[in-house]
Parts: sequence; C-alpha cells; structure tokens
Amino acid sequence: MTEEVLFRYAWQLAALQMESLAVCHQPELLGLRHDGQLLQTPAIDANRYRAMYRSYRRTVARPFPINRCVCARELGARFFGVDTARLFGNDRDPELIEVRYKIMAFTKIVTGHADRHVASHFQRGHSAVAAAMLKYGAQIKAIISEC
Repeated sequence: MTEEVLFRYAWQLAALQMESLAVCHQPELLGLRHDGQLLQTPAIDANRYRAMYRSYRRTVARPFPINRCVCARELGARFFGVDTARLFGNDRDPELIEVRYKIMAFTKIVTGHADRHVASHFQRGHSAVAAAMLKYGAQIKAIISEC
C-alpha cells in the first residue's frame, strides 16, 4: 500500500473511532477494500454522511466564527479521502465527479445556502449543485434526519 493510502486509512480509522463505531478495525466498514482502494457503496456512504454531519455540528457549534460551506467541504474531502485541490480541478475522473457531487449535496443540505453560494466554494456553476441535489439530495437528507 502506498503512503497516501495508509494515511487515508489512518485518517478514516481515527475519524470512525471518534464516532464510537465498535467495528472500525474492518477495512470494509471504513470504506476501503483490502487493496486500499476506496469503496463507494450506499452503506459506506451512509456511515460517512453520519460521521460528517456529527463532525460538522461539533465544528460549527464552537464560539468562533467559521465559514460553514468551507467547513462542510473540508469535512467531506477528509471523509471521502480526496484532496481539496482535486475537488477544484477539472479532472474528468468519474469517481472524483461522483465524490464531488456527494460533497456538494451534503454542503448544500447542512448549510442551507443557495446553489450559487455553495457552487462558488467548489469553483463550479450553480447547475452542478442542482445536479448533485437531484442525484444525492434525497438520500443524504434521509440519512441525516436519522442523526
């Protein structure tokens, strides 16, 4: 496994341990296959959204001012194991596009900001946020409502 994959595995392990998941020693539950590649399954994504939402709520509850869109975007990038610079880039990798859509939809839902405002934090147009909401919005809302 490369150093980047090991770092990603360690980060996700630490994040899930903070969320008190008893089974975080199993790579499948962390969102990783045994070869270290990220999994993109609904169950794994649900765990990520729950952990992201809890971390977001803890972060924005602090007494100092914070940009909520930036907070949600950064948490999404960490929990999905993607570098923020890649989210801003024009890479046409289908997996990266899906992750970007998931993080955009999460950001839109938890912040409640307008599409244009959220899109500006991802260096995209407002239609990208609308497309992300159509694709993942209902799923994320259902998962977050359980928290």
